[in-house]
Amino acid sequence: MDEARLVEFEQAAVQLMSPPYVVSVEGRKKAEMVFLELRKTQLPYEICKSILEHSQFDYVLFQAASTIKEGVIKEWHVLSSLEKQHLRDFILNYLTTRENLASYVAEQLLHVVAVMVKRSTLETDKHQLFDSIFTVVTQLLAASSIKMRHLGCSLLSSLLTEYASSSGSSGMGLPLDFHIQCKRVIEEEEVLRILQFAVQVLHQYSSAIWPALSGEDIHLLLGFVRLTSQVLHWDFRQSTFRTPALNSSEVAIVPLRPPSSYASTFLDTGFLGVFFKLLLQARRSEEHTHYIIQCLTQLASLTRPVFASDQEQQVYVATFVSGVLGYVQAVSDLNQQELFGLSCILRRLVTTHPARHFSPLPGVQLELLLRSLTHLTCLCAQAPLNTRLSEEGQATHQESLEHFLEVWVSLLEGDGIYPTQLLTQALVSVFQAYIQSKLSAPRGWAGNPLCDDEEEEEGEIVGDNDDDQ
Repeated sequence: MDEARLVEFEQAAVQLMSPPYVVSVEGRKKAEMVFLELRKTQLPYEICKSILEHSQFDYVLFQAASTIKEGVIKEWHVLSSLEKQHLRDFILNYLTTRENLASYVAEQLLHVVAVMVKRSTLETDKHQLFDSIFTVVTQLLAASSIKMRHLGCSLLSSLLTEYASSSGSSGMGLPLDFHIQCKRVIEEEEVLRILQFAVQVLHQYSSAIWPALSGEDIHLLLGFVRLTSQVLHWDFRQSTFRTPALNSSEVAIVPLRPPSSYASTFLDTGFLGVFFKLLLQARRSEEHTHYIIQCLTQLASLTRPVFASDQEQQVYVATFVSGVLGYVQAVSDLNQQELFGLSCILRRLVTTHPARHFSPLPGVQLELLLRSLTHLTCLCAQAPLNTRLSEEGQATHQESLEHFLEVWVSLLEGDGIYPTQLLTQALVSVFQAYIQSKLSAPRGWAGNPLCDDEEEEEGEIVGDNDDDQ
């Protein structure tokens, strides 16, 4: 591509990015046509590669990336296997050598890679295909630059998004069966490897001192926590696609039912501890706490075929209960978000795992579980006494209370597991706290102003009568 063509693209970008009072309507339309003509070009890959290599305008780079993506989708069958591989390698190399690339340009190029990988899934050896991708990810995560490590996280996230659902993937004009087959192909090994990449990074940060982390480190940690949440919300049910959430912070409730190949990761003795450590360290960050709680809520629903026996499931439940109890003991000032998160985690744990899996818990741990659950339930029950809470806060505490009450109902179904006397005392305490919240006046109540006025009026009438007498 000659320099004059590149200048034309960059001038068009200036026209489109300028405010309306600077550019005429006709000038803006001409600028739009420049990029529309680029999109209509057949096999535009060499032109777009030249733009990516030589232009300094982010908008022009984004248009080049978008054109490559559209071209790959439309002309997939026209490209040879070698051309596809060279194009994919070019984009990956470009991304790894442009540290200062604008984030939205990098994200678009990552989408292109994800589309090309998914489109190749059923056509090539998947092991060779993903080995090349994971080799790049390994190099990125080992880089000293946090931006490069974040790029590796974004690449894995783009792949998951492209494969996870037909609605979340790019429009390829292919039948639903294609998307389902691609999803099945990567579930056994590749999704697991993505989870292992994420947990490896989380493990590194779980032992770090939170105040000592830089802003870039905290942002990178958030990216990997969200990536882990993506994997844990993967729908492993066959022939099923998850309905997308309304926004990035909402996720559909999907049971965690991975294949047995995930057992060594989920049943590792230190696996759950990583999440509870991170929850304790990041508790002052609402966003980090939100996603870590999502991860733990999903992990609470983990069940067969990962567990080969009841004994493995009992050990997992015991480890999970220890993590929850350790967190409750370590935090004396649980906030609203944490209470709600713990209520979701415990409700999912007791409703997923039968009561018999709690019976092997040591007596001391069972007693501590009941006492902690009593404490948490009473905190939520007494929320109406706190006049400083907003209506939204009161509603959240009410929902948390309902979750904890569901936990109690599940516990009561396990006859003979818990010490009768201790269970009775716990239930009485919960009942009294609930009744008190319904009958007591709000804390700090200074009397009813209306009643006070009426009493004053009565006093005045009596006083007048006395004078008359």
